[in-house]
Amino acid sequence: MNQIMDLATADQGRKAPPRRALAYMSPDDFNLYKPAGFVQRWYAFTLDLAFIAPIDMLVKVSIGKHLEHLAAYGHDIRALILGLLAAFVPIIIYFVLPTWYNGQTIGKRIVGIRVVATIEQPKLSFVDTLMRETIGKAISLGLCGAGLLLMHTSPRQRALHDYIGRSRVVSFNLSTRQH
Repeated sequence: MNQIMDLATADQGRKAPPRRALAYMSPDDFNLYKPAGFVQRWYAFTLDLAFIAPIDMLVKVSIGKHLEHLAAYGHDIRALILGLLAAFVPIIIYFVLPTWYNGQTIGKRIVGIRVVATIEQPKLSFVDTLMRETIGKAISLGLCGAGLLLMHTSPRQRALHDYIGRSRVVSFNLSTRQH
């Protein structure tokens, strides 16, 4: 592997890994980065909630009247199905698609963390990302945060939804890179 000297390590005589786009890194390359900690992940999630709120409101306001009409005319099943779709569309648009595409939502990008596949697979699959971001996070948060507490006992700081989605979260700021 062609390696270049990094300014931060030049005075110590160590070589840094080559700088490549994170989207093209192999799972072995991600071993160079520290697992993202609880605080980083919580900050990213809080930012994500602030960014998803307008998307959620746009979807729900746009079909709200239609849901009322369906319920008023006795189409309760249709109203329920459309209501569930309205709840999941913002989650799919904001959380699932960006995480599947490049491992980051806007909040994760601001904080400097990325969701990556585990060693067993080269890239996050859509199904794994969907499971992680929907069912996995619902279970992690639904257990009064017990799924998140698993991060403190896991060697790679993986929460329950990371195990469900066969993923892990790394911090890729240059200052957090392991040497």
